[in-house]
Amino acid sequence: MLTNQMVSYAAKSIINPVSGGGYYTGIGSGGGNCNVVTGQDIELTELELETLRIIEEQYTSRMANKDYVHIPTDYPAYLRLYDVVYRALNKYQSNRALSILFQITNEGLTGAMNSYGLYTRNVELTIQNTYLQGVLQQIIDGINVKKVFDQNEGTYSLRREFQLAPLIQYYIRIYGLPEPGVGFDPVKMNLVLNALENSGISPYG
Repeated sequence: MLTNQMVSYAAKSIINPVSGGGYYTGIGSGGGNCNVVTGQDIELTELELETLRIIEEQYTSRMANKDYVHIPTDYPAYLRLYDVVYRALNKYQSNRALSILFQITNEGLTGAMNSYGLYTRNVELTIQNTYLQGVLQQIIDGINVKKVFDQNEGTYSLRREFQLAPLIQYYIRIYGLPEPGVGFDPVKMNLVLNALENSGISPYG
């Protein structure tokens, strides 16, 4: 029976997307798993299953949900995952279903890493654009002329201004103020810090 009800991506898993019987049930559960397409037995190793799980949970799922900032950046770990998938791709060439699965996994893993790279570059460009807009506004406002004190009817008034460090300012501009009691996300903070340094902007004023 067909239905027009939409299922969110987060509700599905590449490892076991269908609960209950069917094509995916039992793969890797101890051998003797039947491929209903070819009638052949399927035996994925524990390493292959664990690699699929890690890639789905930490890479492709976060890319699909636009959680780019939390995609792992450990390049040696990425290479180890890539190596397992590449070997499996060659190993299961004669099995069309598994060959397609590992090809999709390979492309998803690479796509997730590229997505993170594009995301960090976008953060850098946002910071640079914001910085240049601020410089331009300062020139327009003549902010380079500062008053030491104002005289008004024989009295003096002094004014002190407090300014947040650029690291905090740009974090708030990009991600907004954190919820009360939550605090700043250290991963996002580190991303902004690196973007500022790569752009030649002092993070601390």
